[in-house]
Order: sequence, then C-alpha cells, then structure tokens
Amino acid sequence: MFYIGCPMWGYKEWVGNFFPPHTPPGEFLHLYSSRLTAVEGNTVFYALPSAETVARWKQETPETFRFCPKVSRSISHASSLESSSEATEELVERMQGLGSRLGTLFLQLPPSFGFAHSLITVRGLSEQLADRCTISSGGTSSFLLHRAACCETKQPTSSV
Repeated sequence: MFYIGCPMWGYKEWVGNFFPPHTPPGEFLHLYSSRLTAVEGNTVFYALPSAETVARWKQETPETFRFCPKVSRSISHASSLESSSEATEELVERMQGLGSRLGTLFLQLPPSFGFAHSLITVRGLSEQLADRCTISSGGTSSFLLHRAACCETKQPTSSV
C-alpha cells in the first residue's frame, strides 16, 4: 500500500477548504484520516503524548491509517543516545500503543552533529532498539544529505 500524508493534521487554515466550514479541532484527525492514509506526527518531536492521547488517536483513525512519529528532539538532539536511552524506550513503548497504525518512526538529527556523529547516533539507536526496530538511513547519500533515519517498528506476532 502507498501511504501519503502531511507533517500534522491540525492546520486551522484547512477549515473551510480541506475540512468543512466550522469544523472544531477535536474532529480534525478523524476527518484528516478519512482523506489521507498517513501523518508524520510532528507533534511528538516537541512533546511525548500521554497514553490516553495515543489511544484516542488510534480510536479516531481507520485500521489502514499510519502514524509516522518524529522522534522527540530531547532524544534526537541530545549529545549522545546513552544519555537519552530511558526517553527513547518510553517513546517507542508509548507509540506502540497505536498498534497496527504505527508506521515508521522518523529520526531527524541536527546539522551540528555532522556525518560521523550522526552515523554513531544511528548505530547506537539500532543497537538499543534491535529487538523492536529496523533502522534504515535510506542509503549513505540520503543519510549524508538529510541526516535522517527511519525506525520501522516490528509488530508483535501472534501465534495462533
């Protein structure tokens, strides 16, 4: 399946265009997810949502919808992953509350990290989350240009 979406679903400027006139903010996600199949989840970059919020996001979206949260800046912009390992674990655990709606986690590193520091950071993250994520930098050139990596979450398998 091909997923397409925007960095967030809550643009007030969309009311009257993308959303019907007078749409209250509480209906934005439901309406957004009825028209697009994914969202970056840029809000997670700024603050970790509560478990209740994550559960509500799951409830308001169809099974085929995907959330692709951006790793919190408190993690991605820390000087080392070792200093943010608890926050990383908490983020992954919280986002797994989305169940099958959890898509790729995005890791955006600051330009100040440089290539070598960025590579070390991604390798450390890969080791830390090896049992729950597959890390991809999109190839060396992509990683070098964008300083971004993806963490594809592994869904628990059920034995039937």
